[in-house]
This record gives sequence, structure tokens and C-alpha cells, in this order.
Amino acid sequence: MPTLKNYIWYAEQTYVLQRLTPYFRNIRSEISKSPTVYFSDLGLRNYMLGIFGNLTRPDDIGFAFQNLVFLILKERLRLTNAKIHYWRTKSGAEIDFVVETGRDIVPVEVKYSEYIKPLIPRAFDGFIEKYNPKKCIVINRNLKTSVKRKDCEILFLTIWDLLALEI
Repeated sequence: MPTLKNYIWYAEQTYVLQRLTPYFRNIRSEISKSPTVYFSDLGLRNYMLGIFGNLTRPDDIGFAFQNLVFLILKERLRLTNAKIHYWRTKSGAEIDFVVETGRDIVPVEVKYSEYIKPLIPRAFDGFIEKYNPKKCIVINRNLKTSVKRKDCEILFLTIWDLLALEI
């Protein structure tokens, strides 16, 4: 395990990878949870996996899409004090990204799916109940709409909409 941590540390220092820490209000809990990793260069990731230019498996496409959303969020927030985390409960509920902008938080779920109607991810219910965000975002391939859940607006946006969104 120390060797893997060293590899990840070097990959971070050379800007190949970036670790995301979990979102918690309790700092002790955050320190004890393991981070998740995203690539700074999707082409390098795909080349290392031998799938450069050949993303055919749904898992590969879904992760690449999620990683691309991470890179867009990171660039959009580069000149701010915002932080990007992920959220996971002991029961397995997970939200891909939690953007923390001071006192406000915005959970962002990424789905490489085409929607006919808005389907609210189950993890949003627990997150909304616990943290009461003003808005939540679902990035998907085609649907642009919004729905209300309690006092929270849930935005369904395409990746192109994310490029123009004020978070």
C-alpha cells in the first residue's frame, strides 16, 4: 500500500492525477476516508489502458464522461476559493462531486445517459435532507430542465450547459 500511495503522490506532483477528498462537515471523518482519483489528461489515461480512440465499453465511456465533467468543473472554479469533493455514505449512497463555495454547497451527479424525463438520483434525497443545498445538478447527455425537491432546485443540464453555468 505505501508503494501505491507513493505512485499516486508522484502522479499528483506531475499533474497526471488529482485526488478528491470526501465531503463531510466533521473534519475528523474526512481525514479517515479514502480519496478518489481523477486524471488531468484523459488521452493519457486511455492510452495507458490500451483504449485510446476506442471507448466502447459503457464503464469506460461513463468514467471518461465523469472525468471530463470533473475537468470542466475544475477549470470553471480555478480562480475561485471553491473546493471540489465527493460524497459517500456508509450505506453506499454516492454523489460524484460536491462543489463547496464558502457556505454554499452544490452536489453534482454525472450520468452518461439520455433522459426522457427527469429522474432524480436517490443519493440526492439523503444529501438534501442532511445539508439542505439550494440547488443540485445532474449532468446528462440530452435533458435540460429543472424540478423542485423540498426547497432545492434540481437542474438537469447537458455538458454544454455546464460550460456556461455559474456555480
